[in-house]
Amino acid sequence: ASGSMYTGQVNLAGSSTQASLSNNIMYGLTNNAWTLYTSSLSNLSSSDYNYLFHPYINNNIGYGPSWTRYTFTGWQSFSGRDSHSKTNWFTQNSGAAPLSVIFYNDTKASQVIDLGNKRYLDLDQNQITGNLTLAPFTSKVLIDSGEIALAPAVLYFDTSASPPQTVTLKNITGNPLTPVITISPGFDQTNTCPVSLAAGQTCTITVSFTAGGTSVKTGTLTVSLNAGAPYTVSLYGNLLKLTTTVSPPGGGTVIPDCSAGCTYNIGSSVTLSPTPAMGYTFNSWSGDISSLNVPLTLTMNGSRNITVNFDSTPITGTMRIAGSPPTYFSSLQQACAAAENNDVIQMQATTYDGAQTFDIYGLSVTLKGGYNATYSNNAGKTVVGSPFTVKNGTIIVENITVN
Repeated sequence: ASGSMYTGQVNLAGSSTQASLSNNIMYGLTNNAWTLYTSSLSNLSSSDYNYLFHPYINNNIGYGPSWTRYTFTGWQSFSGRDSHSKTNWFTQNSGAAPLSVIFYNDTKASQVIDLGNKRYLDLDQNQITGNLTLAPFTSKVLIDSGEIALAPAVLYFDTSASPPQTVTLKNITGNPLTPVITISPGFDQTNTCPVSLAAGQTCTITVSFTAGGTSVKTGTLTVSLNAGAPYTVSLYGNLLKLTTTVSPPGGGTVIPDCSAGCTYNIGSSVTLSPTPAMGYTFNSWSGDISSLNVPLTLTMNGSRNITVNFDSTPITGTMRIAGSPPTYFSSLQQACAAAENNDVIQMQATTYDGAQTFDIYGLSVTLKGGYNATYSNNAGKTVVGSPFTVKNGTIIVENITVN
């Protein structure tokens, strides 16, 4: 959520309200906006791997009936939640126009958005310039970090048969500029730039790769000016670019992470491995390759854009039977009743009160405790109530304290 309402972008209140938050962006746009409010910690069973951004005020997280305000670090200390979450790395003065921009794709097809001569940073401070590719029905929040005079900053050409690419030159100074354009051997350029480029005016430079062969070729497009340092664009020929996108954002990760682009020589073999976030399962690969394989191995014979698609799965509790997809439960009794022989029940690092009695005749089930909200590690400790009675069957217990 991103907004200015006088409440939390996520607002949890009432004795029957309970939520688990993971991989969300909560962004406040005015002093009156909160990133998160919960009336009780019992309303928020888990919260981690989120972005809680509020450039205007530090104490933007609310808690309790008195709406006690916490800073991000204060909230982490008080609640024990959001240990892997992130907060804003910049601040803005009250009343200043937001630097954040949300780009979205509400269509069924991938979209490429021209960012013009703007320089953006994503919420992890990765620089984004040139174009932004969005998978179907996805969005991305970027931070405007100013204009750039020459964009994009890098061009890749698969081969000398690749189509020409364009670079935009903009005069971001207050005075006329006299551009002189040169380019490295192995590349060629034509342009529409006048002898004198007026303040705010733009022109286009079209670049081609002409060297041929299969060896990687590097070069530079240089725009020298009558004032100040020259502008440059890095050029690569016979070097392939792989770009990966996660759909929906926050649905998981892919290794290697090529969201900002990875480069490979022609013929390189690349293996992509997806990991779903809590509440998601792997669905498919799409884009320049359609596949259900996990992992996905491909040969780089050309630059590629590949999207890893995850499906959401319902989460109604703080434990699950491990599997693909996992099955979630709100009580240990329910999980054991649904378990099959040799199943592993993964339990989050919390306390489960009350007596525990199990009858799993003929089965062996493992209970593993201490998991975080995304089940990526179990370094914590799970506590269950006593007496802990196994009437029939075998229960193997790991990282669990019976209290």
